[in-house]
Amino acid sequence: LASLGRTLEQMQQGSLMRKVKSKSWKKQRYLELQDDCMTVWHKSKKTGHTKYTFSISDVETVREGHQSEVLQSLAEEFPPEHCFTVVFHGRRGNLDLIAGSPEEAQCWVRGLRRLVEIVTKMDQQEWICDWFQKADKNRDGRMSFKEVRQLLKMMNMDMNEDHALWLFQMADRSASGTLEGEEFVLFYKALTQRDEVLGVFRAFSRDGKKLTLLEFVDFLQQEQLERENTQELAMELMARYEPSETARARHVLSVDGFLLYLRSPEGSIFNPAHGTLYQDMTQPLCHYFISSSHNTYLLEDQLRGQSSIEGYIRIIESQGWKGPQEIGGPVGEGLARLGSHHLRLPPGNAFARHNAGQLTRIYPSGLRTDSSNYDPQEMWNVGCQLVALNVQTAGAEMDLSDGLFRQNGRCGYVLKPAFLRDAGTAFDPDDPRSRAEGGPWRLAIQVISGQQLPKVANSKPSAIVDPLVRVEIHGVPADQARRETQYVENNGFNPSWGETLPFKVHVPELALVRFVVEDYDKASRNDFVAQFTLPFASLKSGYRHVHLLSKDGTAIPPSSLFVHVQITELPRPE
Repeated sequence: LASLGRTLEQMQQGSLMRKVKSKSWKKQRYLELQDDCMTVWHKSKKTGHTKYTFSISDVETVREGHQSEVLQSLAEEFPPEHCFTVVFHGRRGNLDLIAGSPEEAQCWVRGLRRLVEIVTKMDQQEWICDWFQKADKNRDGRMSFKEVRQLLKMMNMDMNEDHALWLFQMADRSASGTLEGEEFVLFYKALTQRDEVLGVFRAFSRDGKKLTLLEFVDFLQQEQLERENTQELAMELMARYEPSETARARHVLSVDGFLLYLRSPEGSIFNPAHGTLYQDMTQPLCHYFISSSHNTYLLEDQLRGQSSIEGYIRIIESQGWKGPQEIGGPVGEGLARLGSHHLRLPPGNAFARHNAGQLTRIYPSGLRTDSSNYDPQEMWNVGCQLVALNVQTAGAEMDLSDGLFRQNGRCGYVLKPAFLRDAGTAFDPDDPRSRAEGGPWRLAIQVISGQQLPKVANSKPSAIVDPLVRVEIHGVPADQARRETQYVENNGFNPSWGETLPFKVHVPELALVRFVVEDYDKASRNDFVAQFTLPFASLKSGYRHVHLLSKDGTAIPPSSLFVHVQITELPRPE
């Protein structure tokens, strides 16, 4: 630990390095690990301004030496012991760096690897210790009220000073004027207490302190709409998430266990069963939506952007490619290729019938020199299989693609709805009544609260977000909709909304639901904070957490939204 502390101190003091993208693109960057030990910023040599570079939670691994295409090309110019590569989760490109000395390179490699390990394995107790170390500026093992105020800003929270002082004094049981050990744990738990979760818990708990097995079964059946083997499921969840051995032995669930369940994959808004390969994989290739990219070797725009094979590697890794043997059956003989610029699609029903038996590939026009993307939803609505996007460009379009292919084990193939696999289909996306069965459906999403939302990229370290949540439905034209909550002022740590956003969905098989968190700005455009997108068919009902992603699709734990989802089938109009 002492060694790690010295390493982190060196990283916080900063290092002047070269950031490289090619043989000709090399720029000096002064990198600094911030006090929160979670983010790295760089200082501009020209202006002296600091800018956000990356979060530790974004990092997948750190490679030493010439372990990237770019650094291999510079092997004769820079020795391997000076070089390292930061590899990120998701679609973000690598960061290749050259340190001034082998010792400096090793410091950053060791430090980043250790921080990534800590973030990956961190539980609540470790989060508490981590926050204490960040806030204890003078390293005396105690926290003054001044340090607590600084901590709240680090946590993206602007709390009323009187309330902060009340929490501080409540936790300061020794009346020493500082918080030590268990006192800080008490303060942190009071700060992070989830009253909205406690309210749900008490609604099903007879004594307000625990859920018996039958009470938990009632909750799972009535709220979460779990219908199969509910008692066995309840016992399994208790065994998995109840931290108290005594409670587990008595088949009861504490508030802590209940919260752990709600934050788990089983408590996620995304159906965990859809995270596995669950669809029929033996049908003709034209019966699937197929994840597809365009000019994947490009890392930026079409004209000046750097190229790299890393893009292809990332696509293969992210889609979990298993090879073509997973899809059997005949392959459609025709392959239509259509550029997206000013694309005029054939009439909806005619194109849907065509795509039931033929493969169609849509790709960005060559005129999109900035590597921008088109809306893929219109193409999926008529059954186009290969809807290629510029994966190097983050945004709503890539969120939709990631959302669609999040299901079926992320294998890159999603079985099209039955009405888009029928060559004689009557379905027309412009006329949702042409969908023969059921509906429409009412979707009500109550946005209850948020937890530890990230700060806006490139914002000042002291900045605090004013978050709002927008929920978007993407699907056939009749289903396209967006609604948003009011914003909460100066609270990205535990904002509360309690607003219900209603939608009507006519063709759920094609609908995607996108959650977007933004930082409200009355003077200019809102800033992006986080997002999560999933198929309507993968929604789980009841009280659920939405585990948020960054702009490039990277997980940003523990950031989440707490919501309640209700889906009701409405009478079919005559």
